[in-house]
Amino acid sequence: MNVGGRPNSVRTSRPAFPRALGPRLDWSDVPEPVRLAIEVRLGAKITDTQTRRDGFTRAFAGIVTDASGAKTFLKTVGPIPNPSAPEVHRREIRYMSQLPPGLPVPRLLWSHEQDGWVTLALEPIDGHSPRLPWHSSDLERVFAAWKGLSERLTPAPSGFPALADDEQFGWRSLQARAKSHESDLAGRLPPWVRVHLQELVDVEAEWHQATVGRSLLHGDLRAENILLTKDDVFFVDWPNASVGARWVDILCMLPSVAVQGGPPPWKLWGRVPGTEDVPVHEARAMLAAISGYWAESSLKAAPPDRRTLRAYQKAQGDWAVAWLRKLI
Repeated sequence: MNVGGRPNSVRTSRPAFPRALGPRLDWSDVPEPVRLAIEVRLGAKITDTQTRRDGFTRAFAGIVTDASGAKTFLKTVGPIPNPSAPEVHRREIRYMSQLPPGLPVPRLLWSHEQDGWVTLALEPIDGHSPRLPWHSSDLERVFAAWKGLSERLTPAPSGFPALADDEQFGWRSLQARAKSHESDLAGRLPPWVRVHLQELVDVEAEWHQATVGRSLLHGDLRAENILLTKDDVFFVDWPNASVGARWVDILCMLPSVAVQGGPPPWKLWGRVPGTEDVPVHEARAMLAAISGYWAESSLKAAPPDRRTLRAYQKAQGDWAVAWLRKLI
């Protein structure tokens, strides 16, 4: 499969497209009692840290080396400035504990909670995020790895929520707000969306039925949650996992590929193994749901620890709407 990414000669030191680059913490920003407790769990003092800057949340994430020379990937977050952030880590701990062994997923070693700070210790992966702008060779590797992973996670292990339990209806919410004459909302929606809002609401209403399935979904596939090694592709960050139709992960990923320099989503859809036979009405319903979610979310104030989130959501939403226009 040749997915037709941009030429490999393209290089930029400061990409023009949005990235998930949040205000990550350094190890020294973590409260000392929490750092000491983590070192007790490691059994040795931390002597070196390599912070991973990708990600939206104001948290520490990176590989630490202790005095014995052992390396561990740590993620730790506290309740300030976003009180809901620790719960995301708690959810990821629950979900990763329920994943079957042997998957291309970093192994959860242990977890710890203290003073409102929630920590995950994970197997370190000697890999890197996909190159941005996206390269066709990296996309091919990721799509092939996703196919293998989704096959192994069908049927899904127990203990995960159903995607269809989510009550998200972004277009319906925006329509209700527009009808209530909310200040300047209509002017903030693209002209095509304003004209077709009722149709978007109607298509979005079908998404629950369209996405019923037996596969465990990652729920947030994008470059920042993928690590490439010499031989393997690893999928990281699992707090949004749920059970549904296996193709949903790819459909939701493709707008982010376009945002980050790859081909338009409609040029990839159907060419990725596992998406070629998805009925158009099912893909259209999920696309309406995710585009509505991004459109509504992008109009909200950014969480205090995620300053770049809304721009990223808007960019994904714009590509999703452009794709949806070809299906409506």
